[in-house]
Amino acid sequence: MSRGIILFLAAAIIAAGFYAHLARQPRIIDIHRDGNIVAVIAERLPYLDRTKINWWKENEHRIIARLNLSEADASRVSFYVISFDEGYEQPDDSDQLCFDDMTSPARCLQKNYLLVVKHSPREPVEYCGEAHCYRDATDGSLVRTR
Repeated sequence: MSRGIILFLAAAIIAAGFYAHLARQPRIIDIHRDGNIVAVIAERLPYLDRTKINWWKENEHRIIARLNLSEADASRVSFYVISFDEGYEQPDDSDQLCFDDMTSPARCLQKNYLLVVKHSPREPVEYCGEAHCYRDATDGSLVRTR
């Protein structure tokens, strides 16, 4: 193969990877609150638990602001990041989470939790992904708890 073809193929692979990365950018679809429980409906979250937690830390203040929560109120709320998967569905006999704040007949999602963020006034924040749970350490790192 000539050097030009190899360079072209390398550039095409890099461009395809960059496009795939851009197409994978997380997006918040909706937010629902019921007391101290907040459901954040999202799509295209990162695959790894630690990467999801980093995404959460980068976007938490924006989510809290969208809910008009004070920092004190936010410290008592648990956030459930739920996959948008197939979109909102009408209630049926499957394991769904339905939102009473919606008037549309399609107001339920399958319970596919991508990340759970549990706040407690006396404990460090706990992050539970699909594989493990973590807490913030005093040095800012994440410590796996289970």
